[in-house]
Amino acid sequence: MLECAHFVSTEGKILRKLIALMFCVQVCQAGCAMRSGGGSSANRGERLAIERGKLSETTDPVARTKSYIVISDLLLSFAADAAREQAHDDFRNLLNEYGRTIRTARETIVNSERRPDRRHQGYTDLEVALRRHVRTLQKLRTKLSAADQEPIDQAIQAASSIREEMSRESKRYRICSAGIRPRWRK
Repeated sequence: MLECAHFVSTEGKILRKLIALMFCVQVCQAGCAMRSGGGSSANRGERLAIERGKLSETTDPVARTKSYIVISDLLLSFAADAAREQAHDDFRNLLNEYGRTIRTARETIVNSERRPDRRHQGYTDLEVALRRHVRTLQKLRTKLSAADQEPIDQAIQAASSIREEMSRESKRYRICSAGIRPRWRK
């Protein structure tokens, strides 16, 4: 009887470890699918609608900024598809919407009334996303004809300038919170 209880106990531990391992693999796969644009156009469209719905439900500036980041990621993936399909009007419209989205994300986090040490998370998230977006846009630019490069240049300029501003704001708040008095403040 004692041997049977030991066997069940050991088998239960193994089963729990196996279930935990399967769960971790599923989470990793889902995260990779979301990073790569989420797969098919229909899945990305659903994801875009879900994120836009989240915006109307949440008031937390960091959560809203993260939703704007996801939306901008999806818009860039749709723009890349439009560029591949040579749908010039769709490409321009998607890049314009991308620009509006990242500006709104910036305004959301900058205008939040949170303490600087708490705002850092949203600033960093947006800064990292914009750095990734600039690299994506630059890679996409190399595949375009000269006529299609104007809207992508505008998107690169917008993302770069907002990223630089986010970087300056983060550094300024880190300096101020460390007790160092910067030269520009009197």
